[in-house]
Amino acid sequence: MKENKYLKWLLIMQSFLPLFFLVVVRCYSKIRIELIVCFIFELFHGNVEVIGAALNHSEIFATSILCFCVVMFLFGLLIYLFFRQSQSFGFQEESKKIVIDADVTENSVTFFVTYITPLVLDDIDEARGFVSFITIAILLILLMRNTNLYYQNPFLTILGYRSFYFHFDEEDGMGNIAITRGDFDVSKLIKRKRISDNVYLVYNKN
Repeated sequence: MKENKYLKWLLIMQSFLPLFFLVVVRCYSKIRIELIVCFIFELFHGNVEVIGAALNHSEIFATSILCFCVVMFLFGLLIYLFFRQSQSFGFQEESKKIVIDADVTENSVTFFVTYITPLVLDDIDEARGFVSFITIAILLILLMRNTNLYYQNPFLTILGYRSFYFHFDEEDGMGNIAITRGDFDVSKLIKRKRISDNVYLVYNKN
């Protein structure tokens, strides 16, 4: 079953939705919104000198992070809609039942506390905090790209998804990871879509 790299990257970006939302809440202020509106207005009217003024403004770091996180939060919501749509096609039906070895949904809480919360607590209003925020975020993305951490997506947990280790009936080991939503009955056959490595979207067959 071919790896779905596109779906994997969408889930990686979606994992950061709670971070984007929290940063927007933290950085939002009426002054920064006015600065953004004024900047766009001046650019629209051909005043390119406003770019230099913006780069030298004391609010440049916090305002830049605010703009970035607003855009990425909206993008993340679009990703979720695509993720929902992708669950209607591309599944492989299995002739064997599965056995759940361990539920790992609660790992999303650990993911949130360990990786997301520290980024929000950083002092991103200053240059050093801004650089640290960007660097850690990039390293996290690379870490998730090279591992299966993205299945611990806290946003999916909030929306009612769960994840668990499983193996097929009459087989040994628990090397597979499933992401599913809604009622799941292990006594029924399944359909699955591979995301990457041993991570699958799994549902009961209708």
